[in-house]
Amino acid sequence: MRYRLARLQRNTVRLKPKSSINGMRRLNSALVRPEAELNALPLSTLAAEYRTIEAKVLDQWDAPLINDFLCMFAFGGSRKLIEKWAGPAGLTAHNDILIGQGNIISAEPAQRIRKIGALVAGHESLKIALSQGDGRLLPKYPEVQAQVSAYLAKFKDRCTEELKLESVTLDRDPTPLYMAISAAADNAAKGHVQNESPKDNPLDIAFKGKPICKALIKPVLNWAKRRVRDRENLRFERTRIFGRARNILRAMAAQFYAHGLIDDPEDIFYLTVQEILGGIEGFALSPDFKPTIALRKTTFEHDKTIPEKGSRFIIDGAMAVGMSSAQTTTPPPVSDAQLQTGTGCSAGIITARVRIITNPKTQRLEKGDILVAKHTDPGWIAVFSNTSAIIVERGSLLSHSAIVARELGIPCVVALKGAMNWLEDGEIVTVNGASGDVRRENG
Repeated sequence: MRYRLARLQRNTVRLKPKSSINGMRRLNSALVRPEAELNALPLSTLAAEYRTIEAKVLDQWDAPLINDFLCMFAFGGSRKLIEKWAGPAGLTAHNDILIGQGNIISAEPAQRIRKIGALVAGHESLKIALSQGDGRLLPKYPEVQAQVSAYLAKFKDRCTEELKLESVTLDRDPTPLYMAISAAADNAAKGHVQNESPKDNPLDIAFKGKPICKALIKPVLNWAKRRVRDRENLRFERTRIFGRARNILRAMAAQFYAHGLIDDPEDIFYLTVQEILGGIEGFALSPDFKPTIALRKTTFEHDKTIPEKGSRFIIDGAMAVGMSSAQTTTPPPVSDAQLQTGTGCSAGIITARVRIITNPKTQRLEKGDILVAKHTDPGWIAVFSNTSAIIVERGSLLSHSAIVARELGIPCVVALKGAMNWLEDGEIVTVNGASGDVRRENG
């Protein structure tokens, strides 16, 4: 067994550089056509564009999968080794080095938002307009407008639920971005800064008096750092390819609507990809999409009325038969404890007001609020940029929340189960991002 595992690890390490290079080459070749041309293409060419993405990228998803495996192996292995050699101080150093490294693209949106906010600070009328999601004043401020345009050019697809093709991207509705910039401008005007990273080398602290162990652990940590960085950066490339697929489908939707095949361009998202391509390439079971769309709209509205079954449920028998009688695991009762502990993944201690966020599209944080959420995704970055700490019910040390929090220098606690029910919106809590402790201060 050990031999097989070692061989798997060796072959994966050898395969990774080649797969990453080939994966990026395929991705860039699939995106070679300028995005602005899509709306002018005939339906047959749009179908060919989608098939190109499917063949070159989606059907050859080896690079992200290999890197995810390597990342988990490198992160977990290095963490166990440094804990064995340096104890709790080693775990702290591990977080500082692996999660708090630079050049992770997931943190760039928040960094850019802060810079744009600094440009807006002092321009009160623009700040107020942006806080209301109104960008009509931007042309009066060319430097700000240029930075916003540059942000959208690179990160427009990094929206909430970015891997759902029906999600509204920031170029179509930049309201969340404008609101985040306005809040960042408030922070800049009031001199609000996030925690600074410790200036001492974390390895010097963890391995004081152990120079040999320190020398041996460095290459292991450096390899793990690269895998964590590549994992996040490859996920951004995934966002790019999903964004192109979304734009192709929207271009198809405009023509379907013009030909009367659908009643609304948004209706295309009630069809499967194969149904859409079948309507273009000639293998659709029926050219009449409207009854299918009407049925799925009705089903979708009905599904919204079904109570959430929780994170785990049990189905007995066939899915179609057993779903209606699925048994939900009983959630733990809401705790009235003053202190609970999750997984600390970004050091620092903050005492501030809790703001429970369920919809980052419509909710915002005020200066210094602590974000509390069930889960997050990269599209929440506009919310992250204005928070003083993060508490998430789900996630791990390698979750997006943890990595971005480390990059931004703010405390973060993940895997705090039941946090949304335990904490009340507006109450004061203290977050210890190193220990994972969250303490209510209402007593």
